[in-house]
Amino acid sequence: MSAGIPVSAANTSAASAAVRHGLLARNPTDFADKPKVPQKDVTETVWTPEQIMAFLEQTKRDRLAPLWQTACMTGLRRSELCGLQWPDIDLDAGVLSVKRARVQIDGAYGPAGTTLKKRFPR
Repeated sequence: MSAGIPVSAANTSAASAAVRHGLLARNPTDFADKPKVPQKDVTETVWTPEQIMAFLEQTKRDRLAPLWQTACMTGLRRSELCGLQWPDIDLDAGVLSVKRARVQIDGAYGPAGTTLKKRFPR
């Protein structure tokens, strides 16, 4: 089973195909209750102000220190941070504009929201 497909979705898809091919009269998954997935507490992975300050103190001499500071103070996603360019930053106005995101797929970098094939045609 593929890591990205829930078992319930795979079962529903397989049963629907069996109905289409005349192997089943009705899809039995139509009558099943969907499994309850417990809500994850997203705050358990959020750093406290003390943890942020400790991290910034430890990384202040790192060549990427400005990136770490921006990440901690803005909450931008990694892809949004990687997509920043100098024209997106207005230091006089204190404004940072998120206009693009960059992602890495199979070792290649490109804009978010496109497929690897579209970014790097063979």
